[in-house]
Amino acid sequence: MIDIILLHQTNIKKTDHIFNGCYLFTQIKIPSEIEYIGNGFFYDCFNLKNIDIPSSVIYIEDNAFTNCTSLTDIIIPSSVLSIGNLTFEGCSALKRISIPSSLTSFGFGVFKDCKNLIIIEIRQCEGSKRIDVYENKFLVFKTNQLSDIYDSFMFVM
Repeated sequence: MIDIILLHQTNIKKTDHIFNGCYLFTQIKIPSEIEYIGNGFFYDCFNLKNIDIPSSVIYIEDNAFTNCTSLTDIIIPSSVLSIGNLTFEGCSALKRISIPSSLTSFGFGVFKDCKNLIIIEIRQCEGSKRIDVYENKFLVFKTNQLSDIYDSFMFVM
């Protein structure tokens, strides 16, 4: 078992399926050059417990952390604008996630089968509030930041 992997700083900009099915590490530090956590980046990385997502990341794409069954908490930096479909599907140990209110896109089924998820923290970003929690059960979204009307919601608990 590998305790931690440090990716070397390279010219990588987008990474799809780079660690798909890798079960040998528990931690990873992503270099600041990475802007996209691509499709299936950590798919089926069963032993991944900790990840440090740098503020250079703008997009977290579909299935990026699907079936990371040892991941317990994660902080999404405020630089992230989009979280793809089924991103945390099957992360059965996930208990806490912190996401910025400035997200402009939030996919379907992001927390599907996250049976232990009890805390979704919405960090308020200066000048931006597109996402919020309503009655501790729904994530609500709005496209017009100046409006008090939310135009979509997702049941999460």
